[in-house]
Amino acid sequence: MSSTLTCGGCTNTWSGSALGRCHCAGCHRTFSGRVSFDLHRDQRGEHGRCIDPLTLDLELFDGYWRRLGLTEED
Repeated sequence: MSSTLTCGGCTNTWSGSALGRCHCAGCHRTFSGRVSFDLHRDQRGEHGRCIDPLTLDLELFDGYWRRLGLTEED
């Protein structure tokens, strides 16, 4: 069963069929899974910060940021 999830701070929606999806409340980007999400977060500073996925080895595919060439969720 698939459900549509939304963010209370933006207009993004994503499919709940993949429980591994991670949506960032800071930059409002949605990632294919925890690994890609963690790559985009810099833990330095009081609250950390988001790193632009374009500066990392991430690509936007079907509305989700994921590692380049990945064929499955991470």
